[in-house]
Amino acid sequence: MNEHRAALRAIKGLMVSALLAAGPAVAQDIDLAELRELDDDRTDITYEGMSVHDLEELDIVREGQRIGEVEDVLARNDEVVALVVDLEGNLPGLGDRDVVVPIGEIELVEGRRQAELSLTDEELAKLPDWND
Repeated sequence: MNEHRAALRAIKGLMVSALLAAGPAVAQDIDLAELRELDDDRTDITYEGMSVHDLEELDIVREGQRIGEVEDVLARNDEVVALVVDLEGNLPGLGDRDVVVPIGEIELVEGRRQAELSLTDEELAKLPDWND
C-alpha cells in the first residue's frame, strides 16, 4: 500500500511540474470566430462591476510601466471573455499590434484606470491579433 501511495505522489509531482513548466495558458479556449465586439454604450454587460465603456478606458501596465491600452471589449454569449489591447510601439517586436488578451490574464488595479498584465514578451508575442 505504501508503494502505491508513493507512486501516486510521484505522478502528482510530475503533473504539477509539467503544468508549471508549460507556463500560463494564454489563449485558453478562445475561438476568435465566436467573439464579437461590444458597443461601448452597453450598460447591461459588465466585468467586475465595470461597464464596457469603463473597460475601454483602461491602460494596461506591466511592472508599473504602461504597455498599452484597451481598444475593444470582446464577448461570447454576452459574457466578457477578452480585451483587445493596443500594444505600445516601444515594445521591441511587439508594439503597434492589437492583440486579444483573455480577461483572466489581467488584474484590475483598484482605484485606478489600469489593469495589470503579467505576461512576458514571449507570451504576448503568442497572442492572436485582432483585425476589426
